[in-house]
Amino acid sequence: QPHPLSRPVDKGACRGGTVQCLRTIEIANGDALSYFELRASGRSELSCLGVVKADSHEPDSRDYDFLSSPTEECAMFFGNGGLRWTLGTDGALPPDQVSSQSAIPDPSRAFRGGDRVGMVVDLAAGKLGVVVNGRLALVRSHLPKGCPLRFVAGGGGAGGAG
Repeated sequence: QPHPLSRPVDKGACRGGTVQCLRTIEIANGDALSYFELRASGRSELSCLGVVKADSHEPDSRDYDFLSSPTEECAMFFGNGGLRWTLGTDGALPPDQVSSQSAIPDPSRAFRGGDRVGMVVDLAAGKLGVVVNGRLALVRSHLPKGCPLRFVAGGGGAGGAG
């Protein structure tokens, strides 16, 4: 269920594109733990949600792929159960191993229309988790410390993330 203070979204107006939260997630804001959730609709394999570095680009100048997903400085979870990780790890991993944080598509983690998909970020621990229908589907560590992040969601086709 949407938060009672959230404005309703006209599902008929959702035809792909990207939504990025304006407020940044950072410990300076008291955000040691943050959660973002959406309900997938339509062709959810073309949908994604994740986090982007808030200080790396203005939202309108960031590069996006055909799925309306950022291509750099992000951690994005896709409807097919895959994860793209292009965030730095502040030296916790060698640069040639940062891509090992990514995950190939996996049907056991995939989400479909009607599923609730969320992302939890623990900045103090440097961890990111993906939740599908209340079940933790994927966890990664080595989020950049002290770096403000923003939640982002994208849908690459009609009726994507809703």
